[in-house]
Amino acid sequence: MLNRRHFLESAVSAAALGSARELLAARAARPNILFILADDLGYGDLSCYGRPEYKTPFIDRLAKEGVRFTDNYASAPICTPTRCAFHTGRYPQRLEVGLREPLPDGNNEIGIPENHPTIASLLKQNGYETTLIGKWNLGTVPKFGPNRHGFDEFFGFLGGALLIGAAIAACAARTAIASADGV
Repeated sequence: MLNRRHFLESAVSAAALGSARELLAARAARPNILFILADDLGYGDLSCYGRPEYKTPFIDRLAKEGVRFTDNYASAPICTPTRCAFHTGRYPQRLEVGLREPLPDGNNEIGIPENHPTIASLLKQNGYETTLIGKWNLGTVPKFGPNRHGFDEFFGFLGGALLIGAAIAACAARTAIASADGV
């Protein structure tokens, strides 16, 4: 015989099971998001947008299976302000870090404020897992780092122009050696 206690237990269990199913269905319906931000890369530099000189097959496949954007605008022609605008959704000049290019070496005072919302923190609040691979360039100390701004995982470097700086140093070293050898 069904009494009130059994009825309530059954109703709560059914509601919880229904909610769990709805949650799983909602998670499955959410899209995966992959955003590629590369310094000095225009959409016309990829074969999926018509570049004939070279092929980008893996990016082409992602574009074919996902959404391609054809009208894009950058907030600035340089690194830090562009990253600032993308991550915060604001004009870069609204934050001090967005006004700096390049960020000074040894910077301990400039970055995205600790509690400022970012695209990653907002995605994380909505159940997404977030990862950043590559260059952050929005503050080099931990309080300004990507893991404090919504990214679960980060693999890359915090500052900017590292590869360019290394290339310039290597070139200068080769030039100095060649000059010393009389070449």
